[in-house]
Amino acid sequence: FPSHDNVDTLIFWFFAIVSTLMAVGVVFAPSVLYAALCLLSVFFSIAGLFLLNNADFLAVAQVMVYAVGLTIVLMFGLMFTGNQALPSLNKRFGWLTLSIAIGSGLAVAGLLLKTSGQYAPKLVTPLGTLAKEAIVQNGTAMQLGELLLTKYLLPFQLASVLLLVAMIGAYRDWE
Repeated sequence: FPSHDNVDTLIFWFFAIVSTLMAVGVVFAPSVLYAALCLLSVFFSIAGLFLLNNADFLAVAQVMVYAVGLTIVLMFGLMFTGNQALPSLNKRFGWLTLSIAIGSGLAVAGLLLKTSGQYAPKLVTPLGTLAKEAIVQNGTAMQLGELLLTKYLLPFQLASVLLLVAMIGAYRDWE
């Protein structure tokens, strides 16, 4: 059975290759629908890379903001503009792109489920032993929340007020 480091390396290369191939698929997809599906696979692969680095908060944020949010925006754009294929590409290439996007997306989703809690990679950040153990046990969300509500409370609150003012200004400008 392969060692823990070899499994992490294999999973890393899987995510890296899938994200690179799907990024190429986004560029060369014959329609917006196929490009959006390839982009969804890229976003899930990047989330997998975050999980391998034990950055669970970033992985969840990647899936929520980019994989779900941006893909929904692309689908709305697709509904409003139509799905016109590029005239120079044949239909066989489009079906190949779609099948590769769906297959790799399912494979990445399966690996995300498998790696989300099973592997705790070695951290290479210059943290103390206690901080490393806390991150490996609890993930990064707990430490991030603790820092935002203690040490960085004032900048966090100022950023939220700034965003609120920007939303109010954008709404008033829109009317």
